[in-house]
Amino acid sequence: MIKVNAFVLIGVVLALNSFANEPVAENARDRLEQIAESYYLGKEEIPFISVPLERLTISANCRVGGEWNCKAWEELQRLNGKKTKAVSHQGSSPGSYICEKAAHGKVVIVVDKDRNERSFCKFPDRSYVDIGTLWFYSK
Repeated sequence: MIKVNAFVLIGVVLALNSFANEPVAENARDRLEQIAESYYLGKEEIPFISVPLERLTISANCRVGGEWNCKAWEELQRLNGKKTKAVSHQGSSPGSYICEKAAHGKVVIVVDKDRNERSFCKFPDRSYVDIGTLWFYSK
């Protein structure tokens, strides 16, 4: 289990600020506001980057040295604009279906500090992308 204290979180925020002027996606035209968020999977705190204008929420470990480098990012790029056929399977959301069937990830439920739940797609390299982000990019 990884425990992240306040100093580590401050370090993540400072690291995010170091690339705040860079576009998040290759097609980004404007400087985008990036927000640091944390969610919990059990007792493990997972830092995320959220870019509302890009409809992107992805784990912070995907951004290393100013470059996107993780399985979650690779799958977003692979599925981007593919118009993946997302059908609801046994009551699950289309994003959950895409996570498991098209992206070969695992759906996990995480919580924020107020215990609000959110669904993410988890990949073997321990990177995560929001289910809604995955669905949006695969349309």
